[in-house]
Amino acid sequence: MEAESIELIAAPHSKVVGKKLKDLKLPRECVIGAISRPSGEVIVPRGEDSIQAGDRVIFFALDRVVGALESMFIG
Repeated sequence: MEAESIELIAAPHSKVVGKKLKDLKLPRECVIGAISRPSGEVIVPRGEDSIQAGDRVIFFALDRVVGALESMFIG
């Protein structure tokens, strides 16, 4: 199995915006490594954190779930 790191930007109307990380239905084959806000703030993610529009989210994921992650971040 191949794994990769990817960066996705949360579109304003995407499924992930405004939800706590613990409530997202993320694939088990991925881990969020960091959230970078447009203001420059970098967050080490915890379950209570949420994703805001424009956030850059760094994932470590198996190749087979990358498409599912990308679709969650599209508005």
